[in-house]
Amino acid sequence: MGSLVFLSTEDDSNLTTYRAMGLVPDADDFEDGIPDYDVSRYDTRGLVRSVNPDPGITRKDRTVDLGLIQGGKEMVFFLVTAFDAAHYLDDGTVFPCLRRDANLKCTLHLKTPLSVFFSKAKWNLDQDPVGRMPTLQRNIGCAFSDQCDPDHAQSSSKACAVVATSQKLCGWMDSFVLQRMADPYYGRLVLPKEGATVPASGNLRMPHVLMTAPTTVPGQWMLGFEDLNGGGDRDFNDAVFLFQGQAPMAARSKVLNPLDASCAVSRVRFTKTDTVPTGCATSQPAPSYALATDCQVCGDGVCTSNPTPTWHPLPLMRGADSVTVDVSGTPGNQLCWKVTHPGDAPACLPAAVQVNVGYELTPVAP
Repeated sequence: MGSLVFLSTEDDSNLTTYRAMGLVPDADDFEDGIPDYDVSRYDTRGLVRSVNPDPGITRKDRTVDLGLIQGGKEMVFFLVTAFDAAHYLDDGTVFPCLRRDANLKCTLHLKTPLSVFFSKAKWNLDQDPVGRMPTLQRNIGCAFSDQCDPDHAQSSSKACAVVATSQKLCGWMDSFVLQRMADPYYGRLVLPKEGATVPASGNLRMPHVLMTAPTTVPGQWMLGFEDLNGGGDRDFNDAVFLFQGQAPMAARSKVLNPLDASCAVSRVRFTKTDTVPTGCATSQPAPSYALATDCQVCGDGVCTSNPTPTWHPLPLMRGADSVTVDVSGTPGNQLCWKVTHPGDAPACLPAAVQVNVGYELTPVAP
């Protein structure tokens, strides 16, 4: 089935799980966005690690590193729930369906306290008793309210207008969750008041995931599960996960000096200051700087960018630092510099706030 990212998603004010059916016991009763067990104690197979890198339940247990994801592959997430089975259409709940006839009518229901819901809607066993298309629309930057009727959001005082439109939609996550996400530990994530849609599956299966990528925070996605068979209250906020891609950082300057074939750059003094946003870990690798003197290839008075210049790495410390380097070994008069970083959450990328470059020119022997 792949990886077990979290063995429990409970974050509530008690120390119990339904019929003790959880993979791990509930060991915490603080509603703080941290699962109620020591996440770092287990690997993605659900096995206890030989060495726990972060013993106890801490803020770091909010995050699991999914590693490098190969491009071009489909990822399917799943949520296993333990809950009383119910089949009551007035509440929007149904039993899972094991067999359907040619008209997609269920001919064999399954009554069980355990259900598995997939982000790929066509894999789900339960049917959609409502059949609305789309299944749901929510305003991701608006606070959830059970007084907001999604079918009449336009006239509801609890709904919020979608940015740059006159459309109003009910909110998605609770107000205290939106406030928590603005904390530095989440990268000060403030969700825009944008609409998110749960499309219908096309085969009457019940979708169980709302997936959205806020336009104001590139490299981040949010996935929310609905945990009731048939959709129930259809809030899609019963377990919400934030995916943060490691945003690489790379920048290359323009050529700093005019073309003069009679001279070459011999020495460079490079001074810089870079910073890490407040609340972000300073244990991440520092940005790397390098400079080159052959950043353009010139001929007949015309210069084009050199995609593979000869880079001189600069031995600089994090923060404010300066260095003078001899570059006479690679003669050239088209000076530029670059900064690179292996990547981090977009909100925690370091910033090069000030760079000063001075250079010496040496005549080229005729």
